[in-house]
Amino acid sequence: MFALILIAVATSPASFNAPTAADIAVSFDAGVPQGAGEANVGQSAETSPAPASDGGTPAVSSANADAPVDTSAPRKTVASYLIPSAEVLAIYGGFVAFNRIAFHDEEWTHVTPGTIRDNLDGPWVIDDDNFEINQLGHPYQGSLYFSAARSSGLSFWESFLYVAAGSLLWEIGGEAEPPSLNDQITTTFAGALFGEALFRVWNDLIGHGGEKNSILRHIVAAPLSPVASFNYYVFKQRARLAESNLFYRTWIGSSYGGSIRDQTGERTEILGFGQQLSLGVSLTQGFPGTSGDLDYGPFDHYDLRFELSLPRTPYIGFFLRGLLFGKAFQPKPWAHGLIGVFGSYDYSTLPLLRVSTSAVGPGLAMDVDMGAGVTLQGTVLAAPIFFGGAGAITATSGERDFRAGGGAQGLLELRLLLRDSGSINAGARNYFIRGFRGEPGTELISYGWVGSELRIIGGHVLGVEVQWSTRVASDPTLGNLSHAGSLFRLYYGFVSDAFSGAASRPGGGLRQVSRPRLE
Repeated sequence: MFALILIAVATSPASFNAPTAADIAVSFDAGVPQGAGEANVGQSAETSPAPASDGGTPAVSSANADAPVDTSAPRKTVASYLIPSAEVLAIYGGFVAFNRIAFHDEEWTHVTPGTIRDNLDGPWVIDDDNFEINQLGHPYQGSLYFSAARSSGLSFWESFLYVAAGSLLWEIGGEAEPPSLNDQITTTFAGALFGEALFRVWNDLIGHGGEKNSILRHIVAAPLSPVASFNYYVFKQRARLAESNLFYRTWIGSSYGGSIRDQTGERTEILGFGQQLSLGVSLTQGFPGTSGDLDYGPFDHYDLRFELSLPRTPYIGFFLRGLLFGKAFQPKPWAHGLIGVFGSYDYSTLPLLRVSTSAVGPGLAMDVDMGAGVTLQGTVLAAPIFFGGAGAITATSGERDFRAGGGAQGLLELRLLLRDSGSINAGARNYFIRGFRGEPGTELISYGWVGSELRIIGGHVLGVEVQWSTRVASDPTLGNLSHAGSLFRLYYGFVSDAFSGAASRPGGGLRQVSRPRLE
């Protein structure tokens, strides 16, 4: 994903958005947002401005207007329920055929009418598939079902139903083994969230320009959402394209992992993973104050962070949260907030401790202008975990290689944005998982981080970050377990916005005046 986004950045026609305070003040006095149509995008897919009576330039609303004006004028779309239905069946059939060919010696691939009847009769079980298949493979499969519906012009919630139906079809007729309750949950919830994020990134890569964009951007977009690309080329009138107010950061550097201390009974083991290449990307869309003071729809605000280190001890961190429904508010002229219900899908093996969850719960995001070019952004979430998996790569008892169950999780994230200098960020994530009935034991995994970025020139930054992780677990076979790890990273990065994603601008006004709505 990092490579794909990096290529997209390199081929983007938009320049780095770094107007001066005087330019911004003048532009807002004139009622026109600085950089509109260039790097400062955020137009809606819903409405278009009426042309001026004299045939001149359409009128544009001021920065603080209650009803933002859209200048993107996307093509009219016609939704289809038949096309994604056929594509879900095709995806299901493709996976069944592939498994039968690639794993023909495995009994679970021998799907017959008899195995389908058995699965219809039940019972549903908690399966013993490995961590990667359960927590990453199934969400990706669900994202394909989702993008089939989403790119056919259907809404987020309509597309969600297609994921649930596709997952049910797979559990009943995709494998010659009892249907899995945890796969149904993870494929549906995580698949829908994962699919919407990939679809929106795909949308930003293709852009409002469509065929006018470089062929490289189309090539890069295809692996992220292959079904969306197929539907775009075959059913162009069905692809809902809209520009967004996406803020992104990319980085590449060197990381050094501290030791992992694995205490199992009287045994203490030191596990080091040394110096590695570290790279990543983070995307934020629709943060409070950047999309107008209107109600938000599903994923009108989302935050995605992906990081990877290799080659000595490869590890992955993928953290996604998106608003499902909520409302923006402005308690003070210098403060913008967003409150609502968020969906979350996390998958992490950082560092050598792994956890993955699908969760939905309340959350709050704030953007506060503290004056003197300083902005404080914060997000807090608390959510029950529908299904999660957690454990250490080195020690978990039982048939599967992680502990599966439900529980709760929390997030606190803070960013201090220094307009002319860079940013300081800190945060923590906590996950508590209790094993399902018949599989006693608990997992408490915590991540924390603190870092800083120094702006060099334009969007180029140098950064440093320290991460740490802990695990406290109880296991009926292994007893009480305690693990700890740390990571130090130095990196070069690029940020897409001169104000590091802050809503307020010097000279007055907001970073965006239009809403990035995909419905």
